[in-house]
Amino acid sequence: MIDWLTSVNLSIAISGSTVAILGFILNWILRRGTTRLRHFFTVFFSLLFAYTSCVLLNTVSFGMGSDYALFSEVTMYMYSFLSSVLLPLMFYYILSIIGEDWPKSRMLKVIIALWIVYVALLTSTWFTDYIYVITPDNDYRRGSLYFVLLVPIILIIILILSKIYMNKDKLSTRQYWSLVLYMIMPLICTVLQMYFYGILFITFGTSFAALLIYVNALIDQSERSLKQAEINAAQRINIMKLQMRPHFVFNTLMSIYYLIDQDPSKAQDVLLDFSNYLRQNYSALTNEDTISFEAELEHTKAYLAVEQIRFEGKITMEYDTPHTDFRLPPLTLQPIVENAVKHGTDPNSEPLTIWITTRKTENASELSVANNGIEFGSSESEGTHIALDNIRERLALICNGTISITGREGGGTVVTIVLPD
Repeated sequence: MIDWLTSVNLSIAISGSTVAILGFILNWILRRGTTRLRHFFTVFFSLLFAYTSCVLLNTVSFGMGSDYALFSEVTMYMYSFLSSVLLPLMFYYILSIIGEDWPKSRMLKVIIALWIVYVALLTSTWFTDYIYVITPDNDYRRGSLYFVLLVPIILIIILILSKIYMNKDKLSTRQYWSLVLYMIMPLICTVLQMYFYGILFITFGTSFAALLIYVNALIDQSERSLKQAEINAAQRINIMKLQMRPHFVFNTLMSIYYLIDQDPSKAQDVLLDFSNYLRQNYSALTNEDTISFEAELEHTKAYLAVEQIRFEGKITMEYDTPHTDFRLPPLTLQPIVENAVKHGTDPNSEPLTIWITTRKTENASELSVANNGIEFGSSESEGTHIALDNIRERLALICNGTISITGREGGGTVVTIVLPD
């Protein structure tokens, strides 16, 4: 007959496995969030399922006699090991939310070092009985130094909580409290595990916290989708206002008018470039998804071809774009280049040079636009602010991208766009 303690632990293990299976299925069916986020939860719920399954097998094996002593020892080691892996994995998730590059994180290195200490202590249970021992009769007994095993885990949780607190300004209120609760619950359960023998507090806390963090991620993604849908109509109007400037259209048409007599062939080229520019603008008004970088670059080049006629000899372009296999919201690159032309073409200054470069990093695609004109901030207009705010908002909502603006060494401005994979 199964005693009450075994019944409780079996219920905890089965509930944890159910949470892992449901999370895995929902993550696969709903396909919410970025590719990286979906991959994270796929790995996360796979580990959670392996962990809770080992807990379930271990709980069952303890009631099956001395023949299963080795099996009990193996499953206990495995579930203890797998539960510890979830903590560095969650820290990686937190770094991705706050936008920190995980290879450069010193705290991650400390956490990994503590995790290695934990694994070493756990492995020592195969050779000593100071932490715990599985007797030949298939009976579990704690050693006098059992609490030492849990110290690295507690320290890791405290470090992660401190990271969440230090970066709370980068998190929404829901994100902040869900992450705090996710870490506090296992911490409380770990402390309870020290003092109360037998009940699988850590398994319960980890499973419940996993459900909490995933529900929060789903809510966040749903809110982002709703917000994006709400602003699409307004974005179309903003794009039209920003991109269809009457002065630019009028000046271009006048340039074509004079070129018809002076250089008919060049007038035809400008007219073709101008029509391509207009076509891309109108296309952007109905496009709610991302477009390829090549398409956006083509649009930008069509715009520049027109401006280079108007400002003959005053604009030079340099392209260094070996990486083109990425997508971005329409009208991202072209308005930035237009801003550089608008503020950098001065008859009394040196010719404007614009550099467009791309590169692939480990987890993102980077696009930068640099110029040697007037540094942003010294000659701003309301339209410039609106354009950049428009781009920043669309990048964040559509592809979780970011934009930053810095001064260029030697004069000018550098605008950098980062688009996560």
